[in-house]
Amino acid sequence: MGLEMLMKDKRHKPSFSDSVAAWQLGDLKDSSGRNHDLVTVRKPSRFVKLVGKELKASLARGGDGHAAKFARTGWLSTDEISGSILKNSSTGMSISCRIKADKPGGVFRTNIFSLNIHDGGLLIGWLGLGIGERKWYVQIPFGKIEFNKWYDLVFRFKPGMLEVFANGSLMDSVRLGQEPCAVSTGSIMIGGWRILDLSFKAFPEDTVDGIYSALFTGLIDHVALWNRAITDSEIGSLSAVKKLNRKIAKSAWRKCLKDYQEFHEASVDKDIKKCEKLGLAMRKFMARNPHRPTYHLTAPIGWLLDPAGSFCYKGKYHVYSYRNIFSMLTCNSLDHYVSDDMIHWKDMPVGVWADSDLDRHGIWLANNFIDDKGVPSMLYTAHGPAGKIGVLARSHDNMLSFNDKEPVITGITHHDGHTWKDGDTWYTITTRQFFGKGTGDKGDSVIILSSNDIENWTERGELFRVKKFKRPMDDHQRWGFTEFPYLIPFGDKYVFMTGTHPVMYWVGRFDRKDLKFIPDHDEGKLLDYLNPLHCFSPMTVDSKGPGGSQRRIIYAMYLYLSGNVEALPWNGIHVLPRVLTLEGEYLKQEPVPEARSLRGRKYSIDDCFLQVGRFRRNRRAGTDVSARRPYLDEINAKTIYIETGMKNLLREIKGDAVEIIADFEPGSAKKFGLKVRISQDGKKFTRICCDMTKKIFSVGGGINIRAPYKDLGKGPLLIEKDGKIRIHVFLDKGCFEVFINGLTCSGSFNADPENTGLDIFSDGGTAELKSMDIWQMKSAWKI
Repeated sequence: MGLEMLMKDKRHKPSFSDSVAAWQLGDLKDSSGRNHDLVTVRKPSRFVKLVGKELKASLARGGDGHAAKFARTGWLSTDEISGSILKNSSTGMSISCRIKADKPGGVFRTNIFSLNIHDGGLLIGWLGLGIGERKWYVQIPFGKIEFNKWYDLVFRFKPGMLEVFANGSLMDSVRLGQEPCAVSTGSIMIGGWRILDLSFKAFPEDTVDGIYSALFTGLIDHVALWNRAITDSEIGSLSAVKKLNRKIAKSAWRKCLKDYQEFHEASVDKDIKKCEKLGLAMRKFMARNPHRPTYHLTAPIGWLLDPAGSFCYKGKYHVYSYRNIFSMLTCNSLDHYVSDDMIHWKDMPVGVWADSDLDRHGIWLANNFIDDKGVPSMLYTAHGPAGKIGVLARSHDNMLSFNDKEPVITGITHHDGHTWKDGDTWYTITTRQFFGKGTGDKGDSVIILSSNDIENWTERGELFRVKKFKRPMDDHQRWGFTEFPYLIPFGDKYVFMTGTHPVMYWVGRFDRKDLKFIPDHDEGKLLDYLNPLHCFSPMTVDSKGPGGSQRRIIYAMYLYLSGNVEALPWNGIHVLPRVLTLEGEYLKQEPVPEARSLRGRKYSIDDCFLQVGRFRRNRRAGTDVSARRPYLDEINAKTIYIETGMKNLLREIKGDAVEIIADFEPGSAKKFGLKVRISQDGKKFTRICCDMTKKIFSVGGGINIRAPYKDLGKGPLLIEKDGKIRIHVFLDKGCFEVFINGLTCSGSFNADPENTGLDIFSDGGTAELKSMDIWQMKSAWKI
């Protein structure tokens, strides 16, 4: 049929007559005749005339031969009244769109259902679901599309079922255990996704854009909505096919995607065993990514962000984090992980649902504690119609869920916090953020509140004020920005820790009369000397320290490591839990001893050198070594001397999942340390260096530094009284942790997975290696 005839032949055009709205995007008009016209928001999209095959394809599917072209600069929108026209009922509902996406981003938004495209072309639906008064959003991955290719997408809702069609083929069929419903309010968007009914207005616009919005790049031919489930014939007409293909090919990838969907249903049912089983199955599949850690905590799929609550209760260790694939911090409930030893974690049902008007836009950092009645409780930052408020939630099932919620801090903006009891009084601290509007050098403020019952709070003043950086490297430093504050006692001292960029702490005292923290030093010290956004929770306390004493344990996030398996993403890790101790003005950190349970094959100092024949036994300390080999002190048979220029000393030991403990005395060396992740030609590696001249340690080469802070990767070298320096290293595929006499660097490699060599080095003299042990590390999961 010729193009001109096709344009006139209505048999080849799907009817939008009974749709509640249809936009063919030759202009802003609603072609259904119901007058739900569009307006442009921000920089307008352009309406373009399609030509050739694209024109013919548009007309064959009910389009008008035009498309809206978007470039992530704006979107099209109805008015807010029209935002509620899509409704689910016993007859179902349907949405169709024809798109050609160039990049990831949001496609369209309604109050019930929205569509986003993740990296790699993964289609993700945002669906509102409800049970009674509970309502929440769930993110559902459906399948993959290719960029720069046209797709006819149809989403058909029937009772208990959502079917997704792409170009006339069934992409996914999702069982719905709850009723689709509107969760948020606002207009219908085309060319983007955004949370439109935010009550909290203090965030800068670019922050809102980064957290609560994603815009489209590419072409959209049409979008249409029906308050019924359209027929197979209509779907075929919209896709220009005579018969739908309902076969979905089976694969390990498809099973993993379905496991993620089923995890949501198992969480709603609080099915612990099923969640654990599904979590393990997803982890097994996602382990195909060569950069994904094997013994650091990750989410099975999606983001693992802040430890948004950590606690030890009845011998079990709990940690929570934000549940999301696409949006990081939007409308997120809290994932829940449980362990007997903080190393081997189980995936639990979702711990806290963002399912009420208090928190439907998301739950941010939570702080766990036991209330006066012995009930596990948490106080968290909730985003909802009332703004950012403090919500108290209690668990009546041993921390499996926190459904008993009440707003308790509503007169001020609540942003993260730490809650504790001192005597008969409860205290909580939270941040008051000014986004650079503080006068002079004053940055964000940390305020303190008190209560007799954790339900009625009174603001008591300012605990501490963060200063703006003198030579700021970004807006966060320019503003004096901070978040997640904690005030932790260590004997007669207190440590104030807070989320500046990078994260810092101060040692000082807590004035209980005036409720002020008085630091002993003006400049804050880095909590981690490499991780720029070291979001942390120091709230786990148990009695497994020396002699049964209490120990305080910190959890922390490392954000800058991610990957995917065929477009199914994982993002972020938690570093190994660390025991905190205060020594003088420094907060020391060491990995929990429980991490030793991961150790596999061990290489001792003899294995490291004797088996590879790299040192000579018959030399004494101080003897010239012309052979350029490390040599053994006959007097102290455990000391190995490493001279300048020696290399390939560990050539037969390799690994990308290992633990290394090396004890040095500097000797005459100006610099010494370890090289890890060495390439086969020896030209690429990461160097862990102790510089005796500058009295600093550093980690550099082949690593990711995702912030402009100039001092990242370097820290003060604290030498023990006996002169020893311990370098303790954990390598785990794409990530690493370095501990040097209690100070830490956490980071990620940009190394090739094949680069697994290890070595020791010394520059400018001879370093004395007193002991060395290397272990191959096992996975923390049985996969």
